[in-house]
Amino acid sequence: MSTETYKKQNYQAGETIFKEGDPGDCAYIVQSGTVKVIKTGSSGKEVVIAKIGKGGIVGEMAIVEDAERFATVKAETKVELMMVARDTFQNRIESLDRFTGVLLKTLIDRLKTQSQKTVELAVRHVEQVNKANKAKAMKAKGKSDRGTDEISFESVDAILVDRNQITRSGMKSGFFQHGLRGIRDVSSFEAMLEEFKGKFFDVLILDSGADFDQACQIIWQIRHGYIGNNSFIVIIALADEGDKRGISRLKSVGADEVVTKPYSVNSMLEQLRSLVNTRRPFVVTNDYIGPDRQMGSENPSTNIPKFGVPNTLQLKVLHGADSVQLQNDVSFAENEINEQRVRRNIVQLAWLLERVDEANKGQKSPSSFFNRMAEVLNELSERGSKTDYAETVTQCVGMEGLVRELADIDQPSPADLAKLRNMAGSLADDILT
Repeated sequence: MSTETYKKQNYQAGETIFKEGDPGDCAYIVQSGTVKVIKTGSSGKEVVIAKIGKGGIVGEMAIVEDAERFATVKAETKVELMMVARDTFQNRIESLDRFTGVLLKTLIDRLKTQSQKTVELAVRHVEQVNKANKAKAMKAKGKSDRGTDEISFESVDAILVDRNQITRSGMKSGFFQHGLRGIRDVSSFEAMLEEFKGKFFDVLILDSGADFDQACQIIWQIRHGYIGNNSFIVIIALADEGDKRGISRLKSVGADEVVTKPYSVNSMLEQLRSLVNTRRPFVVTNDYIGPDRQMGSENPSTNIPKFGVPNTLQLKVLHGADSVQLQNDVSFAENEINEQRVRRNIVQLAWLLERVDEANKGQKSPSSFFNRMAEVLNELSERGSKTDYAETVTQCVGMEGLVRELADIDQPSPADLAKLRNMAGSLADDILT
């Protein structure tokens, strides 16, 4: 296969490209059409965990290690694939410069450790959704729905932020009657922040109508660990009916669900029951921390690492966890998120350095890339100080100073750029190896 490194192959709809358990020595890039990634679930049934279209890649683990295929891939439509052999990929890695080579090899190692976990989470999610749909169907036929209607929220701590006093009072009373007695209600974001200072909450119901931009900023800050002591709190945002752009933005900053107004106690309780059983795993990207926005979509991503973060709502309702243990679980998961962000910051620094080189070659000002680089270094320093990289990220202060100086220069000198690249390479070596 080493002599046919980029061979094109065609499959008809329904044909199997490879099966779970087959030996693997190549990956496939989808040139046209769509393929399905299928995994056998715990029940023994096949579960479609992803659909990948043009530009996507399948079987990628086969080009980084000698292992069996851990999923089946079939052509959903007529497809054309480009085959990439393992030896070709390995030769390309060896030809890269030191910084890029170290970076890519580390990312490959991270991919190897996260891929199976990602697949398992996806299978679990699909099975949970199927179970929930079956329960709903049984309920519609008049059969019992144990595990949904019988959930008790007595131990849950929640906070409701709604500027409408009548709505707020009515909702609190309704929640209380249904067992959700540990609920605080406030009329402003400022009052909510005060409540956050002294209490550990499992659920936040947030009305975005008072100040939409501030509501989005608050959700973003919670997810990034800047507000409150539970960055994994279940967040249900309230939006105006028909505001599609607002709903999309609330999800883009990390809300678990968005409920349109007017809303009822029953509809909110239904959302909470659903989040107890089928909350999405979290993902960490360059600009986002929060529930996986791709899960359940037509084309979910299986390449972004996913984290099964503490769902304190579920842990209290189903397992009776105490607040001390929950805080420890949250702190442990936040450390994992911080380490993941640190690695993401290194990746972004590499990308920005490439953009600076391109701008210089095109005789364009790279100042915008330097400004972004300074922001990345600032976050890298802040997050890294909370991890095992605390001593290493002290290098970021000097780098950030140099970057801010270079941002004021239209054409930085080759010597300054070489100095910056060496500093970045040293930082990458210390963190990624």
